[in-house]
Amino acid sequence: MAVKLISNERFEISYPVVIIGAGAAGLTAALSAKDNGVDVLVLERDNEPRGTTSMSQGNIAAAGTISQKKFGIEDSGDIFAEDIIRLTKGKTNKLLAKAFAKKSGETVDWLTKKFKIPLELDPDWGAKLGHSRPRIHCTPTKTGIELMTFLTNACNNCGVDILTNAQVVELYKDKEDFIVGVKYKRPDNSFEFVGCDSLILATSGFGANPNMIKKYIPEMSGAIYHGHEGNDGAGIAWGIELGAAIEDM
Repeated sequence: MAVKLISNERFEISYPVVIIGAGAAGLTAALSAKDNGVDVLVLERDNEPRGTTSMSQGNIAAAGTISQKKFGIEDSGDIFAEDIIRLTKGKTNKLLAKAFAKKSGETVDWLTKKFKIPLELDPDWGAKLGHSRPRIHCTPTKTGIELMTFLTNACNNCGVDILTNAQVVELYKDKEDFIVGVKYKRPDNSFEFVGCDSLILATSGFGANPNMIKKYIPEMSGAIYHGHEGNDGAGIAWGIELGAAIEDM
């Protein structure tokens, strides 16, 4: 998996936005693009959109939601950010923590109102997992598979193109280091190409990559991994190759 320089080549198919990874992050990003009037293609290596999300309970922590207010819970992005910073002993990126926390509530409300994804506060969690307020939201069966089903249906209903069995193996950049396209592998070992104006990497983490575990979390070397085998760190590796900084590894 590499980033290659390309010049003066036209892709037969091109999208304004291409997203790699059809988990909860990738599909939510696709819905956002579509909601802003932008056509988007999601490329997923598996034969259906599932990934790590489907192996989880599908819980989403969000502050200041309509659902929280129904339960009489006062919360905000600022309080949520303080919890994140406290829980990580001040080692996380404070600006990112505040940015994500402040957008969390309106994002959950947007998914609920715009796309009818039934995310509700689960009061049974209470103030757990380091949260000072109950802010865990989930779908009725409290499963990641159900959340993924709702997200996939929402994408299908609004015209998001999702291509499965498409494992991205290379990114293409121009002389200014802008990503202009990707190459993906099909089950018959053939390769296809698609151009893009913007690329979103939603490929999760690196838990299934023992070399990256050894490098970044050496104390976890040899531990049994119970996550999705697709978490091979490809997106992180591409980012590093493009000059991105890494933090909180």
